[in-house]
Amino acid sequence: MAELLGTSFRVNSYHHQAVKDVGRGLWVTSRAMDGVVESLEMEEAPFAVGVQWHPEMLMAGGDEMMPLFARLVEEAAKFKERP
Repeated sequence: MAELLGTSFRVNSYHHQAVKDVGRGLWVTSRAMDGVVESLEMEEAPFAVGVQWHPEMLMAGGDEMMPLFARLVEEAAKFKERP
């Protein structure tokens, strides 16, 4: 996540549910200031990211989330080309 968005970035969090226990093979890659998990990544996966905010809703205010979407499209294209 830091590679895509940096070490500090704005999210639109308004959780009524959130990750409490992280599953095996996952690690927390960002937290809100109150400690709520905002993103997770999966070990041993070329690209597996889970976010608990709505990056698509932030696009109207600027392009700071574009690296996340661009990487998703890039990885989807790689996956499509696999045998």
